[in-house]
Amino acid sequence: MILHKLSSTFLLVSLSLLCTHPLSAQSISIHENNGDRKIVVEEGRKKLTIRSEGTFSLSEDDRSINSISSDGYLEVEEKRPGTARKLLIEPNGNQLSYRYREDGRTTEYDAEAQAWFADLLTTLVRKTGLGAESRVERFYSQSGTEGVLEEIARLEGDHVQTIYFKLLLDYDIPSRDIDEIIRAVGSTINSDHYRTEIFKEHRQVLLADASNVDSYLSAISTVDSDHYKSELISLVVDLIMSSSDQNNLLALIATLDSDHYKHEVISQVVRQPVSEENLSFLVENLLPEIDSDHYRSEVIDELLEHQNDWSSAALDHIMEAVGQMDSDHYQAESLKRLLRTQPQASKNYDILYRALEEIDSDHYKSEVMHSLIKQDQVVPSLNSFLQGTQMMGSDHHRAGVLRSLVSETDLTPDQLAEVINSASDIKSDHYLSEFLLEACQESDDEKVTDAIAQTAKSISSDHYYGRVMKCLN
Repeated sequence: MILHKLSSTFLLVSLSLLCTHPLSAQSISIHENNGDRKIVVEEGRKKLTIRSEGTFSLSEDDRSINSISSDGYLEVEEKRPGTARKLLIEPNGNQLSYRYREDGRTTEYDAEAQAWFADLLTTLVRKTGLGAESRVERFYSQSGTEGVLEEIARLEGDHVQTIYFKLLLDYDIPSRDIDEIIRAVGSTINSDHYRTEIFKEHRQVLLADASNVDSYLSAISTVDSDHYKSELISLVVDLIMSSSDQNNLLALIATLDSDHYKHEVISQVVRQPVSEENLSFLVENLLPEIDSDHYRSEVIDELLEHQNDWSSAALDHIMEAVGQMDSDHYQAESLKRLLRTQPQASKNYDILYRALEEIDSDHYKSEVMHSLIKQDQVVPSLNSFLQGTQMMGSDHHRAGVLRSLVSETDLTPDQLAEVINSASDIKSDHYLSEFLLEACQESDDEKVTDAIAQTAKSISSDHYYGRVMKCLN
């Protein structure tokens, strides 16, 4: 005989579960108030109410009550069109007393009434979780994990199945059975909420062994909610060791729709070493799928902060992802950080300057150009850099960049002359003269002075022109 006390795992809850049914929807509500428990099952015009208190034990076949504690009772009432039945079972010394009413009249608890209750009780244990704790104990003692899982497959509804999974996982489960339980949760529980609840509450058991990660990822792959899926992914990130597991994890992250949750999970992933292959997959396939410039830039920041082994191709993909942003601010911030932390990124000039061209704001474009100058990354791509300045509409920002270029970069006379010649179409006499005066201070080489004199011809103001010529003379 197994004594059972209704578990708070399902009684300290108030819920309504709507299930698909051939004829009508079924709802189940479960409440507890100061030890008095109430379960109501409604289906169409049928209503079943179960009230209980204390502890009781079920028979081995789940078709009768064996005993009830002295302070307890069990009352079952069923109403359906044309029939109303009510049974109250209470302890009476070492036995039980039965008070049975049918259609409002007290009558004998005969064989027919007993058959009605037996059928009802069998249904209740599988629909409401009634007697779950004692039943799990029975099945586990008889057939181990497999016996409990077989019974879970026969239960009706995610709520009840969740109760059984949790009770099972409270046992000292052999490690060889964990993988089977993980797969069973994934194939049995449809509710994102309940699946998450099981894995979160028992992660110490289910995720104790990294060899179960693949089964776990498969079990959570069909979770629809980005909220729950990201929670479940977060549980296993620190266990991911092998390249194949990382690859499966990243593929799962790719199924998230929300940029917020993608950023949240990827940020956690990249805080540990990521293989070169998977890092390339991340920046080539996941990063472009983040639509929000804010979140994309946040992910790039995390990547650049925590990952060190960058291939040239991976850096190219980051620059391409930056170039696809709409926000000039985020484009500039990401490119500056990229150049500051990974100066080798500037070696692919075509992609770098293509990304730079996508920045419309001269202010933000000049910030990136100043960063290139500070990182001493201009000389190898001087022509591309100058073409970039020529696309700037603001003489103020363009002249500022060119002044920094000639004062902070070690240019040959030929290169300096090339920079000076590129400035001839600056329209503002003030900004053009300021730049030429800066260049004049850098070198007195004949090629440089000739270039300054030639470019100064574009200045219409006698005042500004005179200042430049004075510097040359």
